Amino acid sequence: MYLKNSRLTKKGGMTIVELTIACGVLFAVVLGMFEMLHTGQRAWSISAAGMDINAVSRQAMYRMSRELSQAGRATIFINNDTLSFQMPSGISSGAVTWGNPVQYARGGVDGRQLLRTEAGTQTILANEVTQLLFTRPAADTVAIAMTLSKQSPRGDVATLQVSSQVRVRN
Repeated sequence: MYLKNSRLTKKGGMTIVELTIACGVLFAVVLGMFEMLHTGQRAWSISAAGMDINAVSRQAMYRMSRELSQAGRATIFINNDTLSFQMPSGISSGAVTWGNPVQYARGGVDGRQLLRTEAGTQTILANEVTQLLFTRPAADTVAIAMTLSKQSPRGDVATLQVSSQVRVRN
């Protein structure tokens, strides 16, 4: 009995065309998964760098605002990225006595640090500062604008711009 076209004579398996198509689909799926992993790692890296500079900028702005609000209006001197002022240290014979001059300026390592200088002592308030600008929109107001940029270990860059206006009380 000769069965030429019967089911019993066909062998199971895939043809070379079917195998090639299956491999191509599998390759596309794996490639898509690697791309998603890469994108996720990049987003994680940028957000970690962004959180770092966000925390640093908040602390620096808080400290500058707190001290600057105590400054005497007549003691404030601004030169673009440098701010100098004095805070009252007490009252003597009915007159205000002023403390040591305080200066905020960009400098330090590669000019990317926010430095506070008082009586010859420098304190680093922030790193990764790329721009710093002080202006005086009114006699009793000082505006601060700061840009920070940090490169992640993967080479991605996170940038943050912060600004504040401080009203001087004295």
